[in-house]
Amino acid sequence: MPAPHCQLAEGAQARAREQPHRAYYLSCVGRWRCELDMRITDTERLRHSEMPLLDRVALRLVSAWPAWLGRLRLDTSVHFEGPVVVHTTRVRWLGLPMMLSVERIEFDDDGRSFTLEGEQRVAPLWWRARAVVGAGEVDEDTEHARYRLTWLGAPLQQSTIRGADALALHQLGPGFEGTQHLRRLSGDLP
Repeated sequence: MPAPHCQLAEGAQARAREQPHRAYYLSCVGRWRCELDMRITDTERLRHSEMPLLDRVALRLVSAWPAWLGRLRLDTSVHFEGPVVVHTTRVRWLGLPMMLSVERIEFDDDGRSFTLEGEQRVAPLWWRARAVVGAGEVDEDTEHARYRLTWLGAPLQQSTIRGADALALHQLGPGFEGTQHLRRLSGDLP
């Protein structure tokens, strides 16, 4: 008979196989990083979007930011608090925080769907928390996920392709898009 911890590990692995969303996020646990890449694709659409004026201006600055001023860096982490996944994202410039977002992801019973809610804060208005609300699903292969959420007050669609130590994230919003190539820094959190 296997040791109790082996049975637990086997049981957790079996549940993960039955629940693609759990397997996907278990594979994402840890810290990740990349340079931030955002592009304006349609200035008129961005101008008429639900995004507040200051956020539209900030997004334009980010998309035109020259590398010689120092790249914006995206740091993200994933960990479990019981059955809930906590996803934290920070954008920094030269080590200075520019944005903080914390979302709590809860799994639906169907094994693929999830909901998320949290808040984000953007410099220099750190006192103003804004809601992040959304939903998504993970494919049966546990490597692809799609999200629909509110980001900076506007609708955002995200899709991911996960590898062992890399994750490609594509973001599409009203008049802008981004592609982030995250690399794993560690598989655990301090």
